[in-house]
Amino acid sequence: MQRFIFEGRLTKDSELKYLPNSNNAVLSFDIAVNEGYGDYKKTDFFNCAVFGKRAESLSSYLIKGTQVICVGEVHINKKDGKQYVSVKVNDIQMLSKAKKDDPFDMYKEDKTFEEPVDDGSLPF
Repeated sequence: MQRFIFEGRLTKDSELKYLPNSNNAVLSFDIAVNEGYGDYKKTDFFNCAVFGKRAESLSSYLIKGTQVICVGEVHINKKDGKQYVSVKVNDIQMLSKAKKDDPFDMYKEDKTFEEPVDDGSLPF
């Protein structure tokens, strides 16, 4: 088995499905991995899948923009003269969440300040 470790961001929300006749959960998602910089910057895309109970528990957390590190097995499929790389993910770690609505926003302080008004009543 080849072990493949990579870091990237989800390109869309993950999709949870169940295999027919077995009811096993499959969570599929796509990850964009950047390489290089400047004019030499390149982005690769990987189709990923997580199976079983882990798939069910991760489905609500893996949303578009989430940065993750994945460890898994690489499978290369050829179809219509093109190569498609898919990864069976064995381990995943979230590095940062996506910049979506934060459910705890209502508890954060308002950081906007107004200009003080000088009405002449202060002695200094």
